[in-house]
Amino acid sequence: MYDIPANFEVIQQQNCTCVIRQDYKDKIDRLLAPGDARTIKGRAEHPVIRLDTDTFVIIRRYKRGGLAGLVLPDIFLGSGRAGQELVVTEKARAAGAPVPEALGIVIKPVFGYLCRIYIITRQITGATTLYETLLSLKNITDSALLLSQKTKLIKAVSQAVFKLHNAGVWHADLQLRNILINGNTAYLIDFDKAKYYKQLSLAQKVGNLIRINRSLLKLKLFGVTATDKIRFLKEYFGGEWPSAPKENIIKDCIRNANLHQWWWRFFP
Repeated sequence: MYDIPANFEVIQQQNCTCVIRQDYKDKIDRLLAPGDARTIKGRAEHPVIRLDTDTFVIIRRYKRGGLAGLVLPDIFLGSGRAGQELVVTEKARAAGAPVPEALGIVIKPVFGYLCRIYIITRQITGATTLYETLLSLKNITDSALLLSQKTKLIKAVSQAVFKLHNAGVWHADLQLRNILINGNTAYLIDFDKAKYYKQLSLAQKVGNLIRINRSLLKLKLFGVTATDKIRFLKEYFGGEWPSAPKENIIKDCIRNANLHQWWWRFFP
């Protein structure tokens, strides 16, 4: 069970239960029947609708992975998964972490306690994924300009992750496609299965950093050098390493990467 954030309320409409941000109550009909929505692709396609001149929102339907996803790909027992993401996103945003604004969740009953669940978030317009941004660096031939662009990215992403961790949020899938770049700012998205703690341990923080490194390797972005990664870690830790020796943190990254590279050979 989850506690509904203070600025949200529960509304029953069109045979659905909606937990909606109070200042978007008058938009429920539009959200439940998007009609002319366009779609964007992540791991799946998600409808994007325009609420007004400056507001676009993404409606993401929850889906299962693995073997369970073959049987019940989008049907869940209760709305806990969406509710937890809503709560964690709100906590991160309230603490100043660069995350999208969550507008609400929708629970559509299927049978009994079984339902389909959706989360609605404001789209960060004009942003590209970190993966796409890093790919674009291949076109830069001027070494000074390349270094400048990398430095900006390192600063933006490390600060975003630091703020998230400082807010007590552990991200369950902190990979390149869940980091958006808009100008000099990085945003973190997709808090499905993320968890909130009063304070993250060093192991939890390093685990998220290792996940970013693993994503770099899996997506074959070899233009990111070992020096870039060290600079990222230094920026994240504010120029000072934690009490654990930096060699241990680097070794953890290498050990984890080697293990997954072996795994990918057999299960790409």
